[in-house]
Amino acid sequence: MSLSPPFLDQTLSELPVWRSAVALDIACADLVTASASASAFSTRTAQRLQHSASSIPHLLAEGIVSPSHSHLVECLLGARHHAQIVTRLVNAIEHGDSGGKLPESLLLYTKSLASSCARQLRTWATSLDRPGPTAATTSAATVATAPESTWNQAFARLITQQAASERRR
Repeated sequence: MSLSPPFLDQTLSELPVWRSAVALDIACADLVTASASASAFSTRTAQRLQHSASSIPHLLAEGIVSPSHSHLVECLLGARHHAQIVTRLVNAIEHGDSGGKLPESLLLYTKSLASSCARQLRTWATSLDRPGPTAATTSAATVATAPESTWNQAFARLITQQAASERRR
């Protein structure tokens, strides 16, 4: 059984990696719009950029509602792969002939967001494969007070525990 939609809406918007993924999707859309007016790169590159950027939040949402721990990890790693694709595409655009036609600040911002998403997703997926505190020691208070670097780890454990309790009902 999956987590209920109200829980999903509330928790996704609180995830730093979710906010980064949504910002990346918007930045990629802005980059594609800017490239269309400047004829900066091909339609195929624009499609690949938009597909990879929009796949990140979709995979995050799919993984969070999944009752399977392994599926969550797969979704996180898939989202990380798409973030890496965005980073490589933006690097190619920046260093190619079309890089000078686009605002440098937009290229750097998009690349920074993509790299940040990839790092956060890698950290989260890795933390799920490591033993952590027991269910009794992870609570919503732990998640609320954890520093941002460990926030995703604590949140992932909380989600996993809540999914397990939903399955038992």
